[in-house]
Amino acid sequence: KYFQATLKEEPIINDQIEILQETKSWLERYFKGEKPDIKELSLKPQGSLFRQEVWKLLCEIPYGEVTTYGKIAKVVAQKLHK
Repeated sequence: KYFQATLKEEPIINDQIEILQETKSWLERYFKGEKPDIKELSLKPQGSLFRQEVWKLLCEIPYGEVTTYGKIAKVVAQKLHK
């Protein structure tokens, strides 16, 4: 339902794009257990303030740990209602 919902243009399908190659490499290392740093990726997600806060929190989840949508929602709600 939400896949590509915020895209303003038709997506370009090209696996030779540098950021996609970097991301693929990062994910391969992540799933091998190498624990690459999320800061290695040039992430610039676009979206509402709420989405930006959620993405920041997702980047802070330590390798191998999990959280819940409920916990993320509570933290975001606290930040946005200050």
